[in-house]
Amino acid sequence: MTYWILTLTVLIAGFLTGFSIGIFIFPIGVALLLLGPVRHRPRVFWPILMGVVGCDIGYLLFVPLTCTATATIPGGVTETTCTSILGPDYRAQGTASPPTDVALVVGGLVGAGAAVATLVVLTVSGRHNDRA
Repeated sequence: MTYWILTLTVLIAGFLTGFSIGIFIFPIGVALLLLGPVRHRPRVFWPILMGVVGCDIGYLLFVPLTCTATATIPGGVTETTCTSILGPDYRAQGTASPPTDVALVVGGLVGAGAAVATLVVLTVSGRHNDRA
């Protein structure tokens, strides 16, 4: 019962804060909800959950968080510069939205790496005790 209360709490927190940090919390709640039936099988549960968390972290580190638009002269060309925590700065002429392609790719790679690393650790440590 505690698992389901935690899952519901994470889902509600992610939904209520959806326009800010909730965009990163909600997928974890969805993963917990979908993984509920296999929560007693660590070699299935933990790699998938760590993959979702890793994807969130990788995306958060590379997605443009702040943007600044500057113009050199009145009525001149506007340049938009967006920065992220670890990723490259994005520069574009005009007020274009920053691309999130790099963040999506990095998030996917970090998520896949986290899932594989978790599976390897569970397999090598021999603490998987999967129940059929």
